[in-house]
Amino acid sequence: MEIKVQKVLEKKKILFSSEFGNCTGYWCDGKVEIKSYFVEIDIPDKVFENQISESLFRECSISEENGKIKIIGLLEDYEEDGFATLRMNASLIWFETIFDSKIKAMKNKYVEILVSEINLYDEKVI
Repeated sequence: MEIKVQKVLEKKKILFSSEFGNCTGYWCDGKVEIKSYFVEIDIPDKVFENQISESLFRECSISEENGKIKIIGLLEDYEEDGFATLRMNASLIWFETIFDSKIKAMKNKYVEILVSEINLYDEKVI
């Protein structure tokens, strides 16, 4: 996903903008500059059934609400081991869950995920 770093907030926490909206995240690859990057987004904690629901919206977005990060995308894949793939147009976000049949029932639907934080990795760092 392409992002534009708007501001370094504290330590490694940044404010960024993207085609999906504005949000904060933790920069995990060296010194960050105020510029555009192509990044991989990582949800560091397991996502539980109460953090994911079918979305009323059919457009991908990322935002912050009440201290939580809200990500909306298409739940493209969900495996028996709880590994999930969320599609945001051409970008993918992978995350882990404790397997739940309620989440599996949302496969191929737009879902809303609420998490406490996301990590950002520069795709060009080797």
